[in-house]
Amino acid sequence: MLTSSQKRKIGFEPNIYSLLTNPFYIARAGLYHSVKAQSHHAKGFLLDLGCGSKPYQEIFKTCTYIGIEKFPTKNQNSTADIYYNGSHLPFSDNTFDTILISQVLEHIFEPDEFLSELTRVAKPSAKIIITIPFFWAEHEQPHDYARYTSFGISKLLNDNRLSIISQTKVGNSPNTILQTILSSIYDSSKNLPRPLRLILLIAASFTLNPLSLIFKFFSMPDSIFLDQVIVAQRINHA
Repeated sequence: MLTSSQKRKIGFEPNIYSLLTNPFYIARAGLYHSVKAQSHHAKGFLLDLGCGSKPYQEIFKTCTYIGIEKFPTKNQNSTADIYYNGSHLPFSDNTFDTILISQVLEHIFEPDEFLSELTRVAKPSAKIIITIPFFWAEHEQPHDYARYTSFGISKLLNDNRLSIISQTKVGNSPNTILQTILSSIYDSSKNLPRPLRLILLIAASFTLNPLSLIFKFFSMPDSIFLDQVIVAQRINHA
């Protein structure tokens, strides 16, 4: 039986095992590397808001790391330290130096209220690290409400007193197509007998994931991509 740490490594961290067996390797590896590239912005007291299994905790070892989830949560792999009502964060104003929000905003029906509460608990100098999907299937139905273009998320954040420091598009168009094929195989195979499904998913991953390493170096228009990784900071008015 795999431990939660081992499952997290296979599911989110790029390695040879996940390359050859994980149908979500392309998206997860791209996010992992992109989050890690921005980790130098993090410091001090870090809140992982909607933390799930805390897949990026190892990246932020120098921070005091707190994971929080809405209760009840559908995430059976949740390792949250705190659960809350999904509305009011149980922290004082200006508490956190860093806030991580990974693959959460698409599940928020009223993002202005969510971001207002987030900025309340962020210190004036806090960095907000956000990951959000763009070219991705509906998931966690029916609580999947939005996809943001690079322009849409910029306006949303700016309207909520958050200034973007960096904005990265993750996954070029060939790798977006490869990941879409793998995701479709994963979804369409759910009703197959488990042994047959595992064989199919491993065969598809073994075949298509290595291709992504080649396509990663192709220069392509950036209008089709899997995800975005954004670093923002509070706009503090005088």
